[in-house]
Amino acid sequence: MIPVVCDIGSKESLQNAVSIIEKQTPFINVLVANSGFLGEVFGMVPRSEDQTVAELAKELWDKQSFEDASKVVSTNIAGSYFTFLAFLALLGAGNTHSESVGKNGLLQSQFI
Repeated sequence: MIPVVCDIGSKESLQNAVSIIEKQTPFINVLVANSGFLGEVFGMVPRSEDQTVAELAKELWDKQSFEDASKVVSTNIAGSYFTFLAFLALLGAGNTHSESVGKNGLLQSQFI
């Protein structure tokens, strides 16, 4: 296992992560994109038992902007997509490299 920290919102950072891995191995069998952007968290406090669902919905609706929510979705979805693309060649090599268990059909490369 080779853990690498990078900014999934930056193609340059992703390419740097790929370079780090390529210096250590010619292929990978598993890539775990364990990242995400939560943004500002609202409403994570104890609530009164008397608060209605409608009141909660209004409170959260009023506090979070569409732009903030869009940044969370954009970072998490596009970031995972570009992480996959950045490492695609190494994942593909995991299925074909002579030293990989993927070459023998025992394990196909996985993106999690």
